[in-house]
Amino acid sequence: MGNLYIRAIDFAKLGLLVANKGKWGDQQIVSPDWIEEMTTSYINIGGGPYPTGYGYFWYREEFTLGGKTTPYMYASGNGGYY
Repeated sequence: MGNLYIRAIDFAKLGLLVANKGKWGDQQIVSPDWIEEMTTSYINIGGGPYPTGYGYFWYREEFTLGGKTTPYMYASGNGGYY
């Protein structure tokens, strides 16, 4: 087993890369199809205190406030880093 040691700012950059469908600046460095595949929920975790969906190390969830539901995704690191 191994670990990935990166700074919080670099973890945030990975999130931004995923949010931008694999594009960094004006360069496409990861296929948008791969971003879509890796962030798709393949396992239904069940909700409650846990996220509802999981796929390729990314979690999927929905947040409801004032009657409006917004889907979001996140990656989780060791020790509760998000």
